[in-house]
Amino acid sequence: MILIIEDDGALSKDISTKLRENNLEAKIAYSYLSAMGLWNKYQNEINCIILDLNINPDGMEPIVNSSLFPVNGLAFLKEIKWKSDAKLPVIVYSGYTSHLQIACEQQEIPYKDLIVISKSGFSLRTLIDTVKNIVI
Repeated sequence: MILIIEDDGALSKDISTKLRENNLEAKIAYSYLSAMGLWNKYQNEINCIILDLNINPDGMEPIVNSSLFPVNGLAFLKEIKWKSDAKLPVIVYSGYTSHLQIACEQQEIPYKDLIVISKSGFSLRTLIDTVKNIVI
């Protein structure tokens, strides 16, 4: 099962549809809290995570309360105590990858073990092919 953590509803559904077309099961988390809920329920079945770096805490709704701010996807990895030696591949699929290595160092997350695909530089096909190469 692939866990998609992406607060853009259209994009997450496109990713999920393409994965299903390739006979891969996917669960979508639209917010940090829903990601934690799905992780707690399915962690033993998840064999890959597709992670957006900026996750709206309320999911797909626009942020209207100035006290709310996007949650860094790396916080999710830290919360689940992701370690590269656990052999759970994580694909960071984001438009904000330029400072990812520094952010990983600050969060004590092994950058070298992440698979990084920039939304702006690659197609959805690249993402799906990457997942297929990892999981199949």
